[in-house]
Order: sequence, then C-alpha cells, then structure tokens
Amino acid sequence: MRRPSLFRTLVPALAASALALAVLGNAPAATPRITVHPNHLPLSLALPSGWRVTALTSGARFDAVAADGSARLAVTTGLYPGTFAAFAASETAAARSFYRSQDPKASLTAHRISIGSGPALEIDVRLQHGSPLAISLFSILHDSVSYHFTYSTSQSEAATDEPGFEDSARSIVFTT
Repeated sequence: MRRPSLFRTLVPALAASALALAVLGNAPAATPRITVHPNHLPLSLALPSGWRVTALTSGARFDAVAADGSARLAVTTGLYPGTFAAFAASETAAARSFYRSQDPKASLTAHRISIGSGPALEIDVRLQHGSPLAISLFSILHDSVSYHFTYSTSQSEAATDEPGFEDSARSIVFTT
C-alpha cells in the first residue's frame, strides 16, 4: 500500500494551507453546499458554499479549497482487496505511524461512521507541522478501491471547519 508516500506528499501542502489560514483569519460559515462530480471518480460529493475545485496536487485525484484558502480537501485512491474491518485497521495503523513520524506528539483518534455510501473510517489528527494543523481523514472502501478524503485546516479554525468537513463526507455517493 502506497499510503505513506501519499501522506509525505500531502502533509507539507496541507501545512502550507493551514499556515495561510492562520494569516487570513476567520472565514464566515458557509451553509449552502455545491455538489460536484470529480472527473474520473465514480462519485459525487457536496462542498461547502464558496469552495472551488483547484489544480491537482501531486498524488491527488481531486482537490478543492475554501474561498479564502483557509481549508482544503485532497482525495486520493488506492487498491485494497480486503474487508472493511481489515482496511480500517490498516488505515489507522498507517495514519498513526505516518503522522507520529511527522510530529511525535501528534494526537489521532479513529472511529467508524456511516455515510450515504456505507461505512467509513474517520481519522482526526492534530499535529504541529510548521504550524498547528488539524486533519479530518475519511476513508471509504468501495469495490476494492480505497478512497481517502483528507480535509485540513489550522487548529484554530478546526471547531468552525470540521462540521462542514463531516457534512461534506456524509454527502459522498458512489455512482457505480
């Protein structure tokens, strides 16, 4: 599984986004959502109002950013032929190992949730990576393909942004 290399690519980009957020300050809460159908992915999801699709970062299949640049979403995929239970255990272990390699004091919690498309693993991370970073990672296993929706913001904005991240993740619907 190539997850650690994807984490290495995404964390510096997410940290830079969080740093930009800290400089920009608070963004107003957006309530309306915008449904998008990412190219070459068999799904749709709702983004908070004002978010926009951006150019792909290395290793990502889809990227979006809040209007003020304060929060970001990167979607990555991989193959996983096992069960959801094994997938969840593997994802949690890989995330814990990777994020603690970036910050030995990183905190990580993982739990299963139900979304419109079925079971998902939610991993919430707090770490120091240039600036205090909050990550909400939603991982879904669909037809032996793993989908990783990595939402990030600064820790100072997490309480405001994370409900929108969860709403967006819960809106994910597979079209095939």
